[in-house]
Amino acid sequence: MTATRPEDRRDVVLVGGGLASLRAIEALRRDGFDGSITLVTDEPRLPYDRPPLSKEVLTGKRTVASTEYRPAAFDAEHRVDVLHEPATELRPDARQLVTS
Repeated sequence: MTATRPEDRRDVVLVGGGLASLRAIEALRRDGFDGSITLVTDEPRLPYDRPPLSKEVLTGKRTVASTEYRPAAFDAEHRVDVLHEPATELRPDARQLVTS
């Protein structure tokens, strides 16, 4: 096993709790990415399917829980840290994301 030097370590921060972030997390892990992944979302829940939420949950045809893309254990299964705060500023030169 080769040790990773701190300057070689890569971490990923995804902003937004939608389907694109979910697919990115799945692809990273599937392709062997072993760095840390943080999902920053101001949503109180993990990624969910938005169209049924607005069209079917409000009319009583589906439950809120049925709109989740993955079970609640998603962050543990994929080793994702979830930060439920809005992102307020991106500082690319400093490689920083500011949250509330």
